[in-house]
Amino acid sequence: PEHPTRAVITGVGDGTAVIMVTAGEFTKTVTVQADMTCVDLKSADVTFANRTDTTADMTVKAPEACTVSYVVKAADAEAPADSDALLKDADVQTLTITAEDLEAGKTVTLEKLTRDAAKVYLAATDAAGNVTAVLAVDVPAQDRIPGDVNEDGSVDIMDAAMIIDMIKGKEEPNLALGDIDGSGEIDIDDVTTLMQFLVHAVDSLPVKSE
Repeated sequence: PEHPTRAVITGVGDGTAVIMVTAGEFTKTVTVQADMTCVDLKSADVTFANRTDTTADMTVKAPEACTVSYVVKAADAEAPADSDALLKDADVQTLTITAEDLEAGKTVTLEKLTRDAAKVYLAATDAAGNVTAVLAVDVPAQDRIPGDVNEDGSVDIMDAAMIIDMIKGKEEPNLALGDIDGSGEIDIDDVTTLMQFLVHAVDSLPVKSE
């Protein structure tokens, strides 16, 4: 046909589904009994592992073979309005779940993350071309390494140097990173505590002040 018909599931209720049907410029939204088989993505079926400062492995499980479109955004960024908007997003990516993947799921690596929490938005397309509603799942934040003041992934003398720069006003003070002894302020005691950790005089950080 000149204008192919496309159906998008924009919401699923108890025994019903809201479907938006488009054909060219014509759009119609209808609510039907959901006695049909459709891909049912759930938050519990999307898991994350091997989180680093910039990446995370995402595993997606689905009850049937399908193509999953997904986009990663900052936690406070605007969410896709619906599955149609997600599919048109400039950063959308896809993964294909085959029959062989149904038990273990399909794993992909999310890239260009930061240490902060993020959100991934997913929608599944079944073999007939029908698209599910958007599922939003939280990507956990990367835990900071105690003592890693400059956030380079390791604790070393450069972190002590950055605390000194914070004290001198050369760097913006950051209590979450520079308050090594948990005193509520950044001072020379934090430098001393970090140096003690580096020479193994203390076993772990943070060291709470008495």
